Amino acid sequence: MLIPIGTDAPVYHWPVITVGLIAVNTALFFLIGHPQEWMLSIGNGWHPLQWVTASFLHANVYHLVGNMIFLWAYGLVVEGKIGSWRFLVTYLLIAAFENLVAQTLFGFGGSGKDDQLRYVLGASGAICGLMAMALLWAPENTFTVVWGYKWGPYASATDHEISILGFSLWFIGWDLLAAVLYRFPLSTPVLHLLGAVIGFVVGVVFLQNRWVDCENYDLFTRWSGGSGHPIQQMKRIWKSASHQRQKKSSRKLQPLYKVIILNEAVGEAEQPRARKRHQATDVDWRTVK
Repeated sequence: MLIPIGTDAPVYHWPVITVGLIAVNTALFFLIGHPQEWMLSIGNGWHPLQWVTASFLHANVYHLVGNMIFLWAYGLVVEGKIGSWRFLVTYLLIAAFENLVAQTLFGFGGSGKDDQLRYVLGASGAICGLMAMALLWAPENTFTVVWGYKWGPYASATDHEISILGFSLWFIGWDLLAAVLYRFPLSTPVLHLLGAVIGFVVGVVFLQNRWVDCENYDLFTRWSGGSGHPIQQMKRIWKSASHQRQKKSSRKLQPLYKVIILNEAVGEAEQPRARKRHQATDVDWRTVK
C-alpha cells in the first residue's frame, strides 16, 4: 500500500479548495450516503446534474478515504500552482467532462461486458485528472510516500521519496494494463484513464497559454532541455527523434547507396575495374543486382 503524505513541490497558494473538497466529500458521505439519483447513470441518456454530483459520492469508507488521500496529495501540487478559484473551476470541469464522456461512450455506445453496470460514482476520475496535471507540471518533485504491508502477524511501514512522475505513472500503468487485458469495458481503470487523459490536455492548455508558471521544470521543458510553449517543445522533441532515426537509417544504408550509384555510373564492362578501385567498400557486390 502506497500512501502519499507530503511533497517538496513549491506551494504558492494555500490548499483552501482542496481541504474544502475533502470536507464536502466526507460530509456528504456521512449525511446522505450515495443516493442513486445523484450517481452517474449509464444507458439512460444524458443527465447533466449527475456529471457533477457523481464525483462527490462514495460507495464505502475505504473508497472515500483512498480518494481523499490522493485528492490531498495532488490537490496540494495543482492548487499550489494555480490558486484556489482556478483550481476549483478546473476540478469541476474535469469531473463534469469525464462523466459526460463516460455517459456518452458507455451509455449510447454500450459498455461491453459490463452492460449490467448501470451506475458510477466517485471522485477518482477528477483526481486522476489532477494526477496527470501534476506529473506534467512537477515531474521531478517528489512525494513523501508511506509504504506498508501486512502479512499474517507481520506488519511493517516505512517512508520513501518518490518522484511525482514515477509515482503517477505507476498507477496509470496499472490502470492501462487492466484496461487492455479486459478490452476497455466500463470499469474503474478505464474511467481513471479517461480522467487522466482529460487532465493531461488541460495541463497542456495551461502551459500553452502560460496560465501556470512551472519555472521551466515542467515535463516538456525538462525533456527538451529548453523553454517555450509545450506545442513548440513537442515539435522540437519529435523533430529531434525523427532526425536521430533518419541518421541511423542513412548510416546503415550508406555503403549500399554508394554501390548502387556506382553501378549506375559505370558500364558493365568497367565494373570489374571499378570493383578493384573501390575494394575498401565493405559491401558484397554479389548482393547488388
